[in-house]
Amino acid sequence: MKYNILLCALIMSLAVSAAEISGFVYSTKNGVKEPLIGANVFTQDKKYGTSTDLDGKFKLLLPNKTPYTYIKVSSISYEPKTVNILDKKYIEVELKASTLDDVVIERKKSTRLISSPYDIQIIDEAELEKAACCNLSESFETNPSIDVNFSDAVTGTKQIQMLGLNTPYILIAQENIPTVRGASQAYGLTFTPGTWVESIQVTKGAGSVV
Repeated sequence: MKYNILLCALIMSLAVSAAEISGFVYSTKNGVKEPLIGANVFTQDKKYGTSTDLDGKFKLLLPNKTPYTYIKVSSISYEPKTVNILDKKYIEVELKASTLDDVVIERKKSTRLISSPYDIQIIDEAELEKAACCNLSESFETNPSIDVNFSDAVTGTKQIQMLGLNTPYILIAQENIPTVRGASQAYGLTFTPGTWVESIQVTKGAGSVV
């Protein structure tokens, strides 16, 4: 009998020392209130908290002499809301769906690409800027598969070598039209400014080099 009295006294003391706030969390769609399941309800310092049930309802126990006047209600994909609970036993909280700002996805593109199934290497503007070229012959300074050599030290003319091959086994074309060929092989590489080139496609074939 003594234990029962102590247990009853303990339950009564807990009931007196705790304050209960209940509520309903919902979102409105087409004018109809839809309960939010699993919404978080916390005090400002997150010391006390709970979550909503399948009906969007919750019960939050706080100390009787609670210093809390606000609670925060949040849910995934909804904007959080701070609610005043001063002198309130029951509250209804409406959360609005959050909206995302513009999303910009950026990716750094490689300056050299290999096109399949053809063995075509593409050198774009970013790679040409690394070479700091002034003419076409200097545009290949960062490419290990292409060698540019002086064919005449007196005049300063240059020629391209690829895979150990040089003219006439090398074809230089602009927009698929052969440009540096024949007599222009001597000075043709210096005729095209490297800064005018948008990209270079290097094709290494079995019988020829382009």
